[in-house]
Amino acid sequence: QQQQHQQHKYPAPKDDLLADTGRLFIRNLAYACTEDDLQKLFEPYGPLAEVSVPLDAQSKRSKAIAFVTFVLPEHAVKAYAELDGTSYQGRLLHILPAESRDSNSGVVDDTGNFKKKRDADRKANSQNSLSWNSLFLRADTVASAMADLHGVDKGDILSLDADNTAVRLALGEAHIVAENVEFMRANGVNVSAFENVGKDRSKTVILVKNLPFDTTLEEIRNLFSKHGTVLRCVLPPSKTIALVEFGEAAEARAAFRACAYRRFKLEPLYLEWAPQNTFKKADDNADHMPASNAPVSSTEPAPSAQAAAAVATSKAAASAVVSAGPEMEVEESGRTTLFVKNLNFSTTEDSLQALFVKAGVVKATIATKKDPKRPGHTLSMGFGFLEFSNAAQATEALKTMQGVELDGHELALKLSQRTTAPAAKPQAKAQGGRSSTKLLIRNVAFEATKKDITELFGSFGQIRSVRMPKKIDGSHRGIAFVDFLTKQEATNALQALGGSTHLYGRRLVMEYAHDEQSLDALQEKAQRQLMPSKPSGQKKKVRLENDE
Repeated sequence: QQQQHQQHKYPAPKDDLLADTGRLFIRNLAYACTEDDLQKLFEPYGPLAEVSVPLDAQSKRSKAIAFVTFVLPEHAVKAYAELDGTSYQGRLLHILPAESRDSNSGVVDDTGNFKKKRDADRKANSQNSLSWNSLFLRADTVASAMADLHGVDKGDILSLDADNTAVRLALGEAHIVAENVEFMRANGVNVSAFENVGKDRSKTVILVKNLPFDTTLEEIRNLFSKHGTVLRCVLPPSKTIALVEFGEAAEARAAFRACAYRRFKLEPLYLEWAPQNTFKKADDNADHMPASNAPVSSTEPAPSAQAAAAVATSKAAASAVVSAGPEMEVEESGRTTLFVKNLNFSTTEDSLQALFVKAGVVKATIATKKDPKRPGHTLSMGFGFLEFSNAAQATEALKTMQGVELDGHELALKLSQRTTAPAAKPQAKAQGGRSSTKLLIRNVAFEATKKDITELFGSFGQIRSVRMPKKIDGSHRGIAFVDFLTKQEATNALQALGGSTHLYGRRLVMEYAHDEQSLDALQEKAQRQLMPSKPSGQKKKVRLENDE
């Protein structure tokens, strides 16, 4: 009788609609039901594209309804067949097929112009993480920030008379990236979360890019506060990026959909979800905008155009070296790192850092090695390092936390004898292994010349040689080798330019180069990665003979 009553009350769902959209509408939910609860309920049936629980605009409480979108429609059909009418959190679920979000709106007529179609496609794909670039910096904003920093006109930096404009912008970008890192770290942002951005993204923090230089913090807040409660905004003095945090995930999604590729001062906004744990939990400030955000005034006379550009280039390079990272600070400040051993192999870096957070630990690192049985996974080596901001905190933690128990193991602490931070080791490993005086630069624009490479990297040390292998027609192959006099100079250049530096619009990919990395070896490696292997007995025999 209950089933007959439900069939009489609710019309039969359209199975063809569900097979097309893969989107479910769930009602009669408990008011305490959250998006994480529904994620756990529906994830066993297949990967989810979106889970949304609408909230009341005033009370911020759930409306007892939800929308769940699957990546593949057949998974939605299976979930609907098994969960409709079942009991969940004390209520009977009523599930219906739902139309796609943009089925009735946002459709652009085929007769419209190209720009409208392009903007509509970009907005529709704005949630796709494959199109995101966390390191994107707008070139015009970089030039404006450099001009404002050094008190010169932007036209002096972008002068047509100069033959190193691209190098100036690349050095300015490196300086701004280092400046943003220091500003973010000082204002409660977990900078390490941006170093290895994975699939896990925040549901409430949005990264805003492609901002004009005259953007203010109040304008960003007013733009996003229309869609919900904004907890805090972070806007560095360079105005290149901004972070916006919402109190509710539903409000953050609404703001993301409304503001993605929206025109802001004649420029489209590029949005992406920030990494997990973007903000430190100890930081409770709502807004972060220092007084130094105002234009810098100077009592010195205004320099000429060429002199100002030269000063801007040299200052940007020097600042990039000084702001290369916390590794330099640790090396100069002394014994601020503790060596910890006897760790449980199941202990994670998060649990280790949580244990020493009251002692003032800045970062906890556990040494790992590759898992031979599971490619792509790592195994703990049973020891690690604890980094503190000063030597006093490290000494106090050594005295008070000696022998503390974690995951059933008593930890043994002692002062580390290393002169550099352990965090630099995995970075060096990812960028080419052991340190060297020679750097390998990939993805070099074909417009770049040997002079451009020399001027760009010559700001960080004395260069012994620059080599750009060429093709038969005389043009270079898009790679370059830069050999410095010392390893420290090569490390400075790698740390300052290796994060996000664009030369002629192309991001430079750098790593340490070694003598065995010849051009023939690089070409052979590229062919192995690009050419699919064809199983053939004859070719396999030839390959074995060559190996012998």
